[in-house]
Amino acid sequence: MYLLDRLGRRPLLISSWVGIAISQLLMGIFFYLDRDGDAQNLGWLALLAAYGYQLSYSWGSGPIRWMLPSEIFPDEARGLASAIATTSNWGGAFFFVLFLESCIEATSMQAAFFFFSCVAAAVTVFEWYMVPETKGKTFEEIQKMFESA
Repeated sequence: MYLLDRLGRRPLLISSWVGIAISQLLMGIFFYLDRDGDAQNLGWLALLAAYGYQLSYSWGSGPIRWMLPSEIFPDEARGLASAIATTSNWGGAFFFVLFLESCIEATSMQAAFFFFSCVAAAVTVFEWYMVPETKGKTFEEIQKMFESA
C-alpha cells in the first residue's frame, strides 16, 4: 500500500507490465538457446526471468487489479464489477492452463513465452492509454475523467 499511495496506481501498473513483458521475453530467449538442451550454464537466465516476473507482478498487476474496481465503479455496481473481474481473472487462468500444453506442443516453449511477452506489451500499451491515475482522487473526479475521455 505504501508504494500505491506514494507513487500512484498507474505508474506501478504500467511498469509492472513492462517488467512482465521483459521477463517473458528473457524466458523465451532462455528456451530458444536451450532448444537442444545444451544451455545448462544459462539456468541463471531462467531464474532471473522467473524472479523478474514474480517481482513485477507483485508490485503492480497483482494487487492493483483487485483495487481498481472499488475506485472506479459506483457503490451500486462495485459488487457486480468485482464479480465480473474475479470471474474474468479465474476464467482466463483456467483457459490459460487448459490450452498451454497444446500451444507448446503445436509450436515450442520459446514461441509460447515470446507470445506471452507480446501480450504483456499489448497490455502495457492498453493501460498507457486507457487506465487513468486514481491516486488521491475522489470518485466524482474519477468519473469526470471517464466522461471526458
